[in-house]
Formats: sequence, structure tokens, C-alpha cells
Amino acid sequence: MSQAHPDIRVLRPAKLADWCRRVANAEELLGGEVIGRSMVTAPHECVVCTVPVTVDDIDRQFAVGAMRPDASGCYRFPLAASRLDCVPDASVTGDRFIVMSADDRVFEETFWNPANLDDGRWFRSVSLKVMHGPTDETAKLSLTLFGDGGRPAQELERAVLLGNPWAHNYHHWLIDCLARLWHLRDLPQIWQLPLLIPPPVAFHSASLAAMGLLPSQFVSSPNGLTRVGQLIIPTNGNFSPRQLTWVADSILRGLGIGRPRPHRRIFVSRADASERRLVNENRLRSSLEQAGFETVVGSQMSFAEQVRQFSEAALIVGAHGAGLTNAIFAPPGATLIDLHPRDTVNHCFWLQTSAIGQRYALLPCECQSSSSRDMFVEVDRLTRLIDHLDQFKTETAG
Repeated sequence: MSQAHPDIRVLRPAKLADWCRRVANAEELLGGEVIGRSMVTAPHECVVCTVPVTVDDIDRQFAVGAMRPDASGCYRFPLAASRLDCVPDASVTGDRFIVMSADDRVFEETFWNPANLDDGRWFRSVSLKVMHGPTDETAKLSLTLFGDGGRPAQELERAVLLGNPWAHNYHHWLIDCLARLWHLRDLPQIWQLPLLIPPPVAFHSASLAAMGLLPSQFVSSPNGLTRVGQLIIPTNGNFSPRQLTWVADSILRGLGIGRPRPHRRIFVSRADASERRLVNENRLRSSLEQAGFETVVGSQMSFAEQVRQFSEAALIVGAHGAGLTNAIFAPPGATLIDLHPRDTVNHCFWLQTSAIGQRYALLPCECQSSSSRDMFVEVDRLTRLIDHLDQFKTETAG
């Protein structure tokens, strides 16, 4: 943040849901009023998750944590209603996609974590001690400051916010960002607008092209502001079953890939990653290949190749990471085994598989490093888990 630049703004965090006025349709959403507007696109829904498949009860308790099942034995994750919000005279920061309004609001639905408002680049959080009252009592005042540092800004009349602070990540791009397009599917006047995205790499461009969007719509400004007369903000993807199914089906259809008989057994390698690698991957690969698995490394495949290969998957095994996101292209009924660090639990792939009718299994693995979180896989326990799943599939088919 340049100290020489005089344009420092004091921002007030706000929620779009509270700041925007509710409207009934897209015409009112795009109306000429200079106030924020919001249109509900889907009601509340719920992801219903069955009990994760594990080797034993200890692993199962790790998988579900403190959650409690309902009367049917399932676990329910409620999802808020989905919306399209319209912010007039909006400013969007670089490749972090944090949105500010002309009246100096900064919206929680775009910065997500307060740490993103103290990045030393666009934002600075400061605390002041204020004395007041006859006894000079002190109170703490927290402020969020913004300065553009004299960076140039591009101007757009209308645009759709597709990115978020993690849009460079393959998982968040597919699950969070592309799901935002679901809200626009029946609104051609919005579908054809410019899309604010990160500087595109191969999977950004290929996935958007598969969904029928044009490169001329892609707008990136990694080092500057984007000012938009009317910024449309679809609700971030949240593992909605209807949205994830639509994203997967749209990409499969756009790439001309049908729903073949699932038969592949895929091991997703993270040998090319910087963290959560498997320290005994060579032994694991040998064991899995003897059981009919093929090894894939996502970074060595095009986006279309990944989609096609996973569309034929019946069973997927891999270390917890973005590569497992490709399971959304596998058919309903496929199974994902998540080799998960034992130091904490993340339910994202439990939610993902449950949302699209797949089976979720988890094997906790000991971390060998607190920094890289590289893991050691107990191959014998994984073999037991695979045998259990194979036996269940045989019994069900019979």
C-alpha cells in the first residue's frame, strides 16, 4: 500500500444478503437503480451424507467428528438459499476478487476470511485505542483501510464475478467457481456478460470452453482494480447437489463424453505436489496396480483427458487433494477412497461424493511432517478397505 497515495478508504464489512434489496426477477436485478439488489435463484437445500466407509469404528469416528446422525443414520449438511446479487459501482481487487461498494462496504461473501483484509497489498487492518467519557475510559476501535496504491483500473459496464480468493486452485475452481454459472443458465442477458476470472491457465480456459463460454468473455486484472457499473455476484458454490450435477453434466456434454460403463480403478498420485504426498507411494502403487488400478498424475494430462478418464471410473483412490475433485465426472454409484491426514478432518470430499450419489470411504494416514503433511499409508489396511468395498459391490449386484 503506497503511503504517497492519498486515496485511502475506511471500509465497513457487510453482508450482501443484508445490504441488497430483494427483487423478483432478472429485469429488476439489472434495473437502473443505484442500490444493491438480490434475487433468490434456489431455496435452501441439504446434502445428505451416508456414513463413510472405514476399516473400523475408530476411523469412522475420526471421519464424522462431533457430528451426530439423524434418525435414519445419515448426516445432514444444510445449505443456504442461493442468490444473484447486483452491486452498482463496484470495485474488485486484482486476482483476489474482494468486492467493495461505492459507499465503502466490503462484502463478507467475497473476502471470506478477515485475514484477507490485512494482506499488506490492498488492505490493512489497524486497531486504535479511543479514550472517551469523563474518566477517559478506553475502547478498542478496529478499522479496515484500503488503498489502490495508484494502480490502474479497468472499467466495465457490466460483469459477472466468477473468481474467488482460491480460484487458482483446481478444486475450488470446479466446485466453487464453475458452480456459480448454474445461476445464469436460463438468463442469456447475464450468461453472455464478461466474466471476472484469474489469469487463465489451461484448466480455467478448457473448462469454460466446455461449458460454451467464449474467450472474449474472460477478463483478468491480477495487479489492478476492476471497476464495474453493475457487478453480478452469484452465490459461491457450496456442494449443492443440483449445481454439482449440472457442472459435471455440462462439461461432459460439452466435451462429447457420454456415460460409459464404469470400469476403471484409478489411483490419483500426488508425486508432483509440494504437500500431502505419500512417502511410501512406490510400494502403494505396486500393490494397487496388482489389484487392477492405473496411476494418473493430473498435471501430466489435459483437462479433457482427465474428464474422460474419470468418467469411466468405478473406484478412485488418492491422497486428500485437488486431484480427487475429478470424481465429479465419475458416474453415480462410483466410490472414492480419501487417504486423509490424521491431524485434522476436512469433509469436502464427503460432501462432494454425497451430493452426486457416490460412495465415500476414508482411510486416516499418519503425517510424517507437520509442515508438508506428507503421509504414510498403511497398505494392508487400505487393502482391507478395498476388499470390503469389492465384497459389498458383489453382494449388492447379486
